[in-house]
Amino acid sequence: MENEKMNEMKPEKKKKGKKILLIVGLSILGLLLALMIAGLIFGKSLLGMIGRLDPDETISQSEIDAILDETDPVDPDFTGPVMDENDVETPDETVKPVELSDNIINFMLVGQDRRPGQGRQRSDSMILVTINVEKKTLTMTSFMRDLWIKIPDKFYERLNVPYAIGGFKLLNATMEDQFGVHVDHNVEVDFTGFEGVIDKLGGVEITLTKSEAGYMNKYNDEWSFEAGTYTLNGEQALCYARNRKIGSEFKRTQRQRTILNEVFKKIKNLSLTEMYDLAEEILPLIKTDMTDSEIMKYILELSKILPEIEMVSQRIPVDDGYQLTMIKKKSVIYLNKKHWKKNLDFLRETIGE
Repeated sequence: MENEKMNEMKPEKKKKGKKILLIVGLSILGLLLALMIAGLIFGKSLLGMIGRLDPDETISQSEIDAILDETDPVDPDFTGPVMDENDVETPDETVKPVELSDNIINFMLVGQDRRPGQGRQRSDSMILVTINVEKKTLTMTSFMRDLWIKIPDKFYERLNVPYAIGGFKLLNATMEDQFGVHVDHNVEVDFTGFEGVIDKLGGVEITLTKSEAGYMNKYNDEWSFEAGTYTLNGEQALCYARNRKIGSEFKRTQRQRTILNEVFKKIKNLSLTEMYDLAEEILPLIKTDMTDSEIMKYILELSKILPEIEMVSQRIPVDDGYQLTMIKKKSVIYLNKKHWKKNLDFLRETIGE
């Protein structure tokens, strides 16, 4: 169940709130909305603000070793199973590709906590955005970072590791090998400007539970939230989205997608001047492997369906399609053979043609 958890992290101090922890909002804005704006208003000048991914960027072996050596503090209250890495089950057969037509585009959106002077780090969040131009749907699939998977031609690890040690090339290969998902393009997001973006939009309307309200009040003693619906400013929205204390990692990604939906609604109602101002703030925060011509191509396609587009939010693993366990002293989301089938069938049904 989503309220299950293996480890709970203590709320971090307020000053750390600037870290990149919510990627979905800026990712989808940067990819679908701000880029569309860039194409409509002085396209070249705005497109020039977007960074380009270096497919050959590497990190040192010592950095790779440090990433692989990381373990989790053992939760003294954890009573779940501990598995031997040699007992891991895999899908019954080679994973069949999710069938895609020319009307479907897959973007992999990744956010991470890269501090000055650091190389790539683990992918904090991974969202596959599937756009079906014919059906006018945009499906956001969160892939949980603690999924225990096989990195092609390497070893078993959590899903947040491939990007850290091999960039998008290795992450995309892992997605195709383990989930049958082909990724067309990639976007990396630096989330340092999140609060300013939300504030520029006038905040986002979010309904808080009693527990979420209490968590936020502890985060900032000047806040006095109760259960109910509020318009959260940038700092408050970030606190809500990065909350690891209430519920599990599953609940955290659900909160992220909730904010994304609210942001998307607001963007659609902005004037061109407001969109331009927002684009100037968002575009420097993203990097992509798309060329300007590819970006413009997608802008033209998406601009035709944006007013009518239907957003769908989901995640992998699905409910009752996983098990929480410990492997190699790491808290992981484990899929047995039946779990693999259930999750792969779900992907084919929801994002395939």
